[in-house]
Amino acid sequence: MAKKYFLYTYCVYCNGTGKVDVVVGYEGNPPEPVIETQVCGNCNGKKKFKTGEMIESKIEAEVIDE
Repeated sequence: MAKKYFLYTYCVYCNGTGKVDVVVGYEGNPPEPVIETQVCGNCNGKKKFKTGEMIESKIEAEVIDE
């Protein structure tokens, strides 16, 4: 049984508009980040983060048994 590992990188950047730019993955060769803009509940109009500041980053690994 071989194990396959899929890595997901999840980075959130403040874009200064009450929304965040979320890097949801990478595509292509060389890999380019795939960015989704999502509404952010972190500031609610009060800026806690500087524009472009990384709010959180995590890498998740999914293991699939074959």
